Amino acid sequence: MTIKLILLKSNERVIADVRQATHPDKKDQVVGYYFNKPCITFIENKDRYLDDSDDYSYEDNLEFEDDSVAEATIDSDDNDINIQLLPWMPLSADDEIPVSLDWVVSMVEPVDGLRKLFTEKVLEGTNGQDNSANKSVGFGLTN
Repeated sequence: MTIKLILLKSNERVIADVRQATHPDKKDQVVGYYFNKPCITFIENKDRYLDDSDDYSYEDNLEFEDDSVAEATIDSDDNDINIQLLPWMPLSADDEIPVSLDWVVSMVEPVDGLRKLFTEKVLEGTNGQDNSANKSVGFGLTN
């Protein structure tokens, strides 16, 4: 399992279990990635979004079932940060979604609390339990 936090050209911040997609004839040439169970990450800090809300205005009119949202409150030095994970492509029947190499701007290791939230709530799932409840996972923004 390789869990990564990915910044896409669209300015979406996605967390997923990632594996490389290679050229069929040249196995050492990466042509893209497969994102397994990708989720958009939303960050809220004391009633104000850290993300530019204009970029995500399309989310305002979407409603998700409770079991499609993973949410946690994280205590950092001065602030409580609320993180929500929403399915990246909620209307797809596929768990694994191919992404072209040129759409990935950056790929980094997520902080431990975000990795734990994604692993427990999305990859392992809670099979119908309420994922929308706040849960403190107790990590700061530094390693």
